[in-house]
Amino acid sequence: MNPRTDARTVLDLFDRACGANPDACALDVPGIARVSYAELDRLSRRVAARLGSGAARDAVVALALPLSDPWLYAAILGVMRAGAAYVAIDPAFPARQAA
Repeated sequence: MNPRTDARTVLDLFDRACGANPDACALDVPGIARVSYAELDRLSRRVAARLGSGAARDAVVALALPLSDPWLYAAILGVMRAGAAYVAIDPAFPARQAA
């Protein structure tokens, strides 16, 4: 089976990587965190479960986390697992000023 031609989604590829190498490093943010595929999978499923109780399928979820935060990647995968879409918002971007 060729993962590049048989996988349909990012989640398919991620799930295959989790099954093949659960203890391998999936995410390495120097000085902050090193997360295995199994841990990232567990975190993403927690996010999906929380969203499943409040976010409807096909909803759009705003994620305001810095790129260096491992939770951002768990949240992205969790939103996908819940069947919703995400919009990444840079928390460092200044809020719009009222005129």
